[in-house]
Amino acid sequence: MQFKTASDKNYTLSVDAPKDSLTEQEISNAMVAIIDSEVFLVRGEPVATIKGAQIVDRQVTEYLVQA
Repeated sequence: MQFKTASDKNYTLSVDAPKDSLTEQEISNAMVAIIDSEVFLVRGEPVATIKGAQIVDRQVTEYLVQA
C-alpha cells in the first residue's frame, strides 16, 4: 500500500501474506482506515492520501548445491 503525506512524501506499507480473496474495495477501505487513524507518521506527519496499492506474488525455488 502506497500513501502520500500532505507535504507529498511517500510512505509504503507492506503486508506479509494478504488473504487471496482481497477485493479492491477491501484494500481501499483498509487504506482509508489507516489514513483516518493517523497511526503511521512520516517524519512527524500522518499519511494523508492514497497513492496506490499492489499485491506482489513471489516464488522462490531453492537448490541444494554442493561444492
